[in-house]
Amino acid sequence: MKTQTAAPLWLELRKEHIDQNFDRVLTYLKNRIKNPALQDEFYKETIKLLEERVKEIIEQFASVPLQEDMFKEVDLSFICRICALYLFVYTTNTELRRNVYSLMLLCLAQLSPKDEFKLIEISIENLLASIPADIHFSWDDFADFKTEILSFKIANNTYSLSKNLEISEYENKGSIQIKDGKLTIKDAAKAKDPAIESFNGRLQILSNNFNKIKQSKLNYIQSLAEFTKYYISEIGSIKSKKKTLKQYKNGDRLDVKIVKKDGSKIYVQSIDKDYEKIAGYIELYSYKHYTKDDFYAYLNEGDYLDLNVKSVNKGIFDLLELFKCYIDEEIISGKSKMAYISSIKDNMVNMISEDGFLLRATCLGNYEEDEYVLVDINEYKEGFICNIKSKSDRYFDIEISKKKCISGFCISAPEKENALPISPESLKLLTKILVEYQKRLPNPSERYKILCILRIIAEISEQSEDSRYLEFLSNYIENLVLFARGEYDKICPLIYDYESESENIKRRKAIIELLSAYGKDSKNDRLSEIINSCSDETIQNIAILVQSYNNINYIINKSVQNLIKREIIKFLAIEAEEQTDFEEENGIDLGIEDIRQEFKTSFFFAPKEAKEQRQWLTIFRTVCGFLNTKLGGTLYLGVDDSGYIKGIQTDIEYMEKKVIGSYKGIDGYMRYITDQAKKYFDISVMTKIKIHSLFNNKVVAITIDPFEYDIVKINEEAYIRINSETIHMNERQRRQIMAYKNEFNKEYTANLSALKDAIANKRQVVLYSYSSSNSGDIRNRLVEPFALAAGQKTVWCYEPESESNKVFKIDRINNVEIKTDTWKYASLHCQSKMDIFRMTGEKASDIKLELTLLAKNVLVEEYPEAEKFLTRYDDDDRWLLETPIYQIEGVGRFYMGLAGEIQIIDAPELKKYAQDYCQEHILKS
Repeated sequence: MKTQTAAPLWLELRKEHIDQNFDRVLTYLKNRIKNPALQDEFYKETIKLLEERVKEIIEQFASVPLQEDMFKEVDLSFICRICALYLFVYTTNTELRRNVYSLMLLCLAQLSPKDEFKLIEISIENLLASIPADIHFSWDDFADFKTEILSFKIANNTYSLSKNLEISEYENKGSIQIKDGKLTIKDAAKAKDPAIESFNGRLQILSNNFNKIKQSKLNYIQSLAEFTKYYISEIGSIKSKKKTLKQYKNGDRLDVKIVKKDGSKIYVQSIDKDYEKIAGYIELYSYKHYTKDDFYAYLNEGDYLDLNVKSVNKGIFDLLELFKCYIDEEIISGKSKMAYISSIKDNMVNMISEDGFLLRATCLGNYEEDEYVLVDINEYKEGFICNIKSKSDRYFDIEISKKKCISGFCISAPEKENALPISPESLKLLTKILVEYQKRLPNPSERYKILCILRIIAEISEQSEDSRYLEFLSNYIENLVLFARGEYDKICPLIYDYESESENIKRRKAIIELLSAYGKDSKNDRLSEIINSCSDETIQNIAILVQSYNNINYIINKSVQNLIKREIIKFLAIEAEEQTDFEEENGIDLGIEDIRQEFKTSFFFAPKEAKEQRQWLTIFRTVCGFLNTKLGGTLYLGVDDSGYIKGIQTDIEYMEKKVIGSYKGIDGYMRYITDQAKKYFDISVMTKIKIHSLFNNKVVAITIDPFEYDIVKINEEAYIRINSETIHMNERQRRQIMAYKNEFNKEYTANLSALKDAIANKRQVVLYSYSSSNSGDIRNRLVEPFALAAGQKTVWCYEPESESNKVFKIDRINNVEIKTDTWKYASLHCQSKMDIFRMTGEKASDIKLELTLLAKNVLVEEYPEAEKFLTRYDDDDRWLLETPIYQIEGVGRFYMGLAGEIQIIDAPELKKYAQDYCQEHILKS
């Protein structure tokens, strides 16, 4: 295409035609970018129209109010394609290019749910830093647009985002600054302490009042809310700095910064923040001894220049005129200098001085090209006129001279670098992307931080409508967390008036209205109205649960109350854009209190409403209740009533300050509890109580086995565990429990006595209704008992049926009958060795396992003999188990139950057992 007559028919110099003829535009630009020789005025006009269209799209997205769906009725695929085309055509790293790239990623995220979170993260990174030239996709990816392919390529490539090459800033009521890939908000010039940080520290608010939030005794979200409210009030007192920026005109002289060198072009941006920012490239020409390559080689990224802008719209800057002036102004007459003769023409000698300046002289002597001479500078006239004094024996490096001169042409960096202004469109786009980002965060505190930061950005930039909506979202999350925490009296109605409220706003208002009714009037007409008429299933379900709770909360125990509340929270998480954990920092959930487990936040401090303020006494009464059950149980310290871990650090700090004795740290805490328990329970009972730490020492578990021989009392009072409560034992309960224990003890004692007699008299016995965990059946066994083991809890027998020696647990025998027959297989009796898992055999194999604290505690609790085979790693709550085993099934069952807590170091048989087990029992299902 070399003449106007060859112009494409579709090109009518209107940006609307970019949309209508996109595929043809794409092909046209692709061909000319690959073949620069074909680039002409039509090409320049096409890319100009492309830029105008992209600017218009950015402005359209930025103008959509936050509370409205910005993706509604938008062709997301087309937006992705036109943005991608712009990125290939415009490679200079400008604010507009970053906005375009982020918008493309945001739209692509809507089309690619699988990669949406990663794409949104990249779009934020891009707005805070410079995107690389290699954007990890090709022309074909958006020419033949495949959402999955494009999103995969971008999301799964690691971007080396460079730090910003310039400082960007928005100043008004405070400042918003982007520097070194970080967005920083200040309310005053002296603010320096980070009060709120998010996005891995890339978003931060600085303030002189950081201690206000740091020392707050409120929970975290309430602290953020209080700080944000204070910060915004401070912003309100700042006088607005908003001003209209001046505009450059063609031919203006201005200071610029070199931001990038790419191929053969040098890209620059203006740095005066009183003017609208312009960016583009330097038009390079050769001049005298200087070639275009010299300018490209010796001007560097980060240099500052004083240039003329040749075209504001196209971003073309001129270097040559001012470079000529620089050479004219810098030379000093009357000085002697070394010079190099580059050419002699028409009796005129052209030279370059040792500091890179251009010299001329009339040839009056016998001089030749490529010689070095000494000259005296006289006057200027189209280069400096000088007299050649003599030839010189010295010489200098011409390239170094050129570099020195071009470097001298650069101006000094400003003492305080002028920040380039951030456009309102960039702020709006960043806000929209961060609103989308926070929706996908599972932690409410992190979501709330983002919204606080955005509220302050909106206040500084005086976007009052955005600020109101962001406050609405913040209040919504705060209310949900208050509900999860059980602080129902602090829940407040949501207020947000907008001309046409979206369904999301209406739903959020309705949900908070329902939560406000939780635990109150059981005859709430509004609840009935919602249940009977609401078409929103989520709201209807929440209303049903709230009404159910209000109707029966006074007759159900705490465990059932927690179950209803949990169901409500599940619906709240579904209602949120992602599966948000509105119970926030509650963390690990241990379930609900029931007949076998109880939760207490502290050993020392009772809840204010508790009748018994001696918390330790309440705890030991619960222990007493577990001792008197058939199953026993576990009491967890450092866990709240809802089953969430809160930790015991406060208890430990209190103990170390107030308790007399050498009780320090977690070990001292457990030892102190043991010492206190000994004041209430005798030594026979203490053997049924085990204390160990869990979850990186955040929780202490008191595990209680049932006491089989008698009813346990504390301070002459007996307690029993019923459902999830510990209550005084009444006379009827006492008789039932004692009857059970007597029967158990009677059977156990009778069976043990019969086995002792059989061993002494070498008689065979029948073990009636023996319950075997290995074979999984209950049947009678004819055996020859010959030795008791494990503290008289097991018996070694020879079983004729299986022709093997076996160990039988006495408490699994219903009845023992001594036969008149004496031993027939005495020569085969053999008490085999037993491993820690109570498995027997002749040949042992060694295993090495690495256990977490949880796995170690469970192991020692279930298999006490294991303790002597454990070694603790230095300064770590991990343990090494090295022990012989005789059968893989014992350790195999232990491993499969705690596989996530155990690392196999050396146990090939165990690995095979686990693989076979999964193949047989898990993968098949």
